[in-house]
Amino acid sequence: MNVYNEEIRTATTFDFVTMLKYAIEVGKIIGKEKAMKLLGNVFAENRVRWFIQNKDKLSSKLSYNQLSDLEKAYETLREFLKMVTPGWKDEYMTIISKDSSKIIIKFTIWCPFLEAAKILGIDTKDICPFISEQASTALFKEINKNLRMKITKMRPKHDYCEEIIMFEK
Repeated sequence: MNVYNEEIRTATTFDFVTMLKYAIEVGKIIGKEKAMKLLGNVFAENRVRWFIQNKDKLSSKLSYNQLSDLEKAYETLREFLKMVTPGWKDEYMTIISKDSSKIIIKFTIWCPFLEAAKILGIDTKDICPFISEQASTALFKEINKNLRMKITKMRPKHDYCEEIIMFEK
């Protein structure tokens, strides 16, 4: 990895540590889950705003008319993560399985939530479902109101994160 990408990762990790520490402190007043959901709302709003601003570019780039809503959600998330991830490589996000109701994805991508959790000694299960899952679900609902994200495996307990894009039941 080049020095520029490493510097960006260090700065991003610092910012995520700061945000999570703030959410933890707020959680002492209003409750941990509520504080994490509030932080998740901020990330969700940012992803939705990005999608709205880039929808036309994505439509032409990804040939949206030819994709199912599940495929649109996957490709949209991939494009978003490419934009925000220093040193992105396509192999960081691979499809494990896919059918008409869900896409299961394996992530080995560098993750500022994971890095911040390690620094703060927090379990990722106390962060990711409230922030990443919530933000991705909000993004997917811009494509189809019935789509959502579910995280089924998280690092560091597993070698990779596993997330499912699926239709709500």
